[in-house]
Amino acid sequence: MDQEWMVSNNALVFANTMFGWPMLPSADLPGGGPASPLASLGGRARYHVVKPLYIQAGIFSGSPAYARTGDAQKSNRSGTSFVLNRGIFAIAELQYARGELKHIASPEEATTPPYVYRLGGWYDSEPFADQYGDEHGIALSSPQSTGRARLHRGAFSLYAVVDQMLWHSHHNLSRTLALFARVMGTPQSHRVPIDFSMNFGFTLKDPLPYRQDDTLGLGMGYTHVSHALAKYDRAVRNYSGTYNPTQTGETYMELMYQCQMTGWLQLQPDFQYLFNPSGGIPNPLHPTRRIKDIAVLGLRAIIAL
Repeated sequence: MDQEWMVSNNALVFANTMFGWPMLPSADLPGGGPASPLASLGGRARYHVVKPLYIQAGIFSGSPAYARTGDAQKSNRSGTSFVLNRGIFAIAELQYARGELKHIASPEEATTPPYVYRLGGWYDSEPFADQYGDEHGIALSSPQSTGRARLHRGAFSLYAVVDQMLWHSHHNLSRTLALFARVMGTPQSHRVPIDFSMNFGFTLKDPLPYRQDDTLGLGMGYTHVSHALAKYDRAVRNYSGTYNPTQTGETYMELMYQCQMTGWLQLQPDFQYLFNPSGGIPNPLHPTRRIKDIAVLGLRAIIAL
């Protein structure tokens, strides 16, 4: 799958991968879904209804990995093991675009502020394990449970994405301020670990004098743990009597500056802060405490050879 599916073009400058392929399919789909570095065989089609309205749809293998549990990248180390017996992953998207997509980031040729609105949904036919109960509806953490989660056939999600230029300088058309936002959710919270995710942010192109190839960005996002998984956490605590905090949600933010140093070198200093990492899981080093908030400093380099 390419980056046009359910992805904001403006958000791709950020280092946190959740601004790219969303958290919800990453956590919910078998093997994380058909996303880099793994891929699935499939096909896609795009139909131009009327300018500026497009419809695109695709169907792919249901999982990029043979193994149903564990790390998909370990199961498919080469990224070329195309699985054909794991159901299907289908996606459809309605796209309303004004102006060329490239003008969102580089509007020198744009006569009007461009935007792209996307509305879509996906479905995966794989079996999805219940996050709380076994095949008899008993809590998986109960001593009376069989330990085998109830299986549900298929799962789906709906989403919306906005890319919108908000402003550009009349004196310097390279200087633009753009907004991006994405929301995604599913009502099937009993069969997936994540039932809602969202992110939004702003990118400022040409933020400083004589730096027209640079980009300043600020973004935030939120991921909500499904009600069934939170219920399971409470059941574990009740039955075991041990410390087991209920997972809720994680909030993250990122501030970055993408600097074009030369024609072949781009540097990107980056600051990220995570509130309630992984929704509030125990700290492996201190099992009676949650993992504290995390601050991350980084530097990404892109070299064109």
